[in-house]
Amino acid sequence: EKAPWPRYKTCGGGLVWRARHDLDIDLREVSERDIHRAELRLQDTDLGFAVERRQPLITMTMRSALDERLTRAALEAGAEMRDRAPVTRLTPRREHVEVEAAGREHRARFIIAADGAAGGTAELAGWPGQRLAIPALESELTVDRSTLERFTNLARFDFPVDLAGYAWVFPKHRSLSVGCLSRNRRRPALKRHLDDYLGRLAIRPLERQDHGFVIPIAPRSRDLARDRVLLTGDAAGLADPVTCEGISNAIVSGRLAAESMAAADFDPHIVATRYMRDLERTLLRELRFARRLAWLLFDAPRLRRFFFRHLGQPLSEAVADVIAGERTYRDLLTSLSSYRTALRRWRWKTGAHPNG
Repeated sequence: EKAPWPRYKTCGGGLVWRARHDLDIDLREVSERDIHRAELRLQDTDLGFAVERRQPLITMTMRSALDERLTRAALEAGAEMRDRAPVTRLTPRREHVEVEAAGREHRARFIIAADGAAGGTAELAGWPGQRLAIPALESELTVDRSTLERFTNLARFDFPVDLAGYAWVFPKHRSLSVGCLSRNRRRPALKRHLDDYLGRLAIRPLERQDHGFVIPIAPRSRDLARDRVLLTGDAAGLADPVTCEGISNAIVSGRLAAESMAAADFDPHIVATRYMRDLERTLLRELRFARRLAWLLFDAPRLRRFFFRHLGQPLSEAVADVIAGERTYRDLLTSLSSYRTALRRWRWKTGAHPNG
C-alpha cells in the first residue's frame, strides 16, 4: 500500500447490494446508513422515478472505514500488509516476478494489480494508460440537521442536460456525500456543476471538502493477464459504465484471479488463459451491454428523454435489479418488452439513428 494506513480514500461511499452480498463479510460496523429507496430525475424534463427494495439498494460507508474492515479480514485470513511502500519497479522473470517497493525487493509467483485507476502497477508491467477514464468530483458536506433529514432515507441521482453524466446525493450518518461526474473528459467544469447542483437543492454546507478522482469505464486492454501479472478492478478498467461504480467488479475480478491461480496450479500460461476466459464469460461481456445503456443515458439526451418518457419506471426498476444482483445488463436490454418498439418509434419520429 502506497499510503500510511489507515488512509482517506476518495469515494462516494455507496456500496451496492450485489457488492455487499459478494463480499461475504459482516459490514455492519462500517455501515453508516442502509438505503432502500433511490430517486432518479431528469433535470431537463418533469420526469422523476423512484425505486424501492426490501434489501438495501446501497449501504453508505466511509470508504476509509470500509477498506480498514476489508484489510482486517485479509489479515485474519493470513495476509501480510506493507504500508508506506509504493511500487517503483516490477520485473517479470521466468519463475517469478520481482517487485521493488520502498527500497526493498520482493519476489512473488504472481502479482494481482488491484491499485485502482491511478495506480502505477499496470504501467510498470508494460500496459498502456487507461483507455477511458472519466472525471468525477465528490464533496463531503457537513450540513444542518434539517438538510440532513431531507435526504436521510434515499439516494438521489440527477441527470443535468449539459453534464453528459449525473450528480448524486448520498446520506451518511452525520453528513452528505454530494458529487457529479461527466463523460466529457475535456472541460466538464465539474466545480461549477457541483455548485449549481447544491444551489438547486438548497444545500448550504457548514463545512465542505472537495475531492477529485477518475473512473475507468473501459478495459485497459484486450489482454488483462500476462507475464505473471493479472489486472483487476479499476486497475483493469472494469468500472460499471452505467453507475460508474467499481467495487462490485473489483470483487468479482479479484476472485476470478485467485481462482484461476488455484485451479491452474500456478502455471502462468494456464492462469492467464483461464482468467481471461472467465472474465469474458462474466464481466467483459456484461460491460459491453452496459456501455450501450450508458450511451443512452449520457450521450444521447434526446433519445434519453424519449425512452424515459415512455419506459422510465420499468427502466429504473431494471437498473435497480442490476444493482441488487438480480439481473444483468444483457437481460435488461434484451428482455425489456417495449425496447425495440420504442426505438423504432423514436427513429421514425426524428429521422435519427442512435449511433449517428
